[in-house]
Amino acid sequence: MRLGRVLLALREPEAGRLQLEASLETLVDPAHKTIALLSLGDAARSSGRLEDASVLYDQALHEDPQCQSAAVAQSHTLRQLGDAARARDVVRKSMENIERFVPPDSWLAYRLGDSTRAKELWDKLRSRIR
Repeated sequence: MRLGRVLLALREPEAGRLQLEASLETLVDPAHKTIALLSLGDAARSSGRLEDASVLYDQALHEDPQCQSAAVAQSHTLRQLGDAARARDVVRKSMENIERFVPPDSWLAYRLGDSTRAKELWDKLRSRIR
């Protein structure tokens, strides 16, 4: 999985995509699967394949329903696709999960480490969408 992410960072999207897709077949840890799916979704979205990105973000949310990063990415993608109502629903559902959410989700933990400001930032975001 890490090799796939490195290849994406090196602007080798096809090689990165292939590596990440191959890693999904062997990954056992749901957190690692979520990170791989989010990475694939981000690559698809950045190359303009919004429908593909949306499917990948849905898969990431299925793997980890409390993954706030997947919910935010899915919401942005749905808005880009013109589905504002579904985008709002995804954000609302993720905001409901935040009260039960104690550790950082897989993606945040991977990207930011243990961020002590996560709840504060989510509270600010929640206040803006109400």
